[in-house]
Amino acid sequence: MDLRAIAAVAEDLVRSQWEVFRAGHGVALARHKQDGSPVTDTDVRIERFLHAHLAEATGIPVVGEESIGCVESRTQEIEELHREVGTRSYWVVDPIDGTSNYLRGDPSCAILAALFVNDTPLIGVTSLPVRSTTITSVAGQSMTVTVGANRVELPAGGWGTPGEGVGLIDSLVPGFRDEVTHMVDALIAAPKPRMRISGCVGANLGLVAVAGVGTTVSMSPHVWDNGAGVCHLTTRGAHVTDLHGNPWTVGSDGVIGGDQKTAGVLSASLQRIGR
Repeated sequence: MDLRAIAAVAEDLVRSQWEVFRAGHGVALARHKQDGSPVTDTDVRIERFLHAHLAEATGIPVVGEESIGCVESRTQEIEELHREVGTRSYWVVDPIDGTSNYLRGDPSCAILAALFVNDTPLIGVTSLPVRSTTITSVAGQSMTVTVGANRVELPAGGWGTPGEGVGLIDSLVPGFRDEVTHMVDALIAAPKPRMRISGCVGANLGLVAVAGVGTTVSMSPHVWDNGAGVCHLTTRGAHVTDLHGNPWTVGSDGVIGGDQKTAGVLSASLQRIGR
C-alpha cells in the first residue's frame, strides 16, 4: 500500500469539493438529526461524493458522519462503523466539521478524511476551504501543509521544537496558539465536562499539529471528528491519549495531544470530574 500516493488522491478529491463547501458557507439552511446536531444539504452532497469517488479511486470503503452518526451509544457507533466497512482498511469522513461555525459564516470549519488500517489512522486530511488550506499527513512519514499556492512539507517527529510550522499557524490564524494554551490552562485549573476551542475539532487538532508545539484537547467522542487530527499529531511526534491518559483508539471518548507532561496533568484534571 503506497500511503503517499493514496494520500495525494484523497487530498485532491477533498479539495475538489471546496467550491461546493464555499457556496453554502454562511447561507446554508440546516435541519436537525435525531441527536439534535445540525446537518445541511452540503453535508450530504459532499459525503455522497467522497463515499463514491474516494472508494472508487482507492479501492477502500468509505463511511461518514451522516451514515453512522445517529446511534444511541459509543459502542453502537463503532459496531455500526465496522458493520458498514467489513474490512480491516476503511476511510472515515466528516463532510463539514464545525457545522455551527459553517452556518454562521465562521472560517473555522473543515472537511475531514482519515484512512484507518486495523483501526489505526495512517492518513489524515484536514481541509479548510474558507482558509484555502489543507493539512495532509502520512503516519510516521511526513506532513504537508498547503496554503493557497504555497506547499510546505514538515518533518515527522520532533514535537516541542519550534520550527516552520509555528510561523505558518501564527500567520494563518493569529492568536490561535494563545487561545489553545489559555483553554488548556483553564481546563487544568477548573475542569469542565465540555469545552470548545474553535468550534471545529478538526481545525483545532490539525493546526496544533502543524505548529508542533503545545498541547490540545478534543472532547468529542466521535471517530470522524478525531481520526485525521490523531494522525496529524502522532505523525508530528505528539504524545496522544484519550481523556484518561490511555492510548487513543477508535472507541475513545476524546483526545489529548501534545507535550507529554502537560497532557498528563490535563488528563488527571479531567478525571476529577469523571471524564
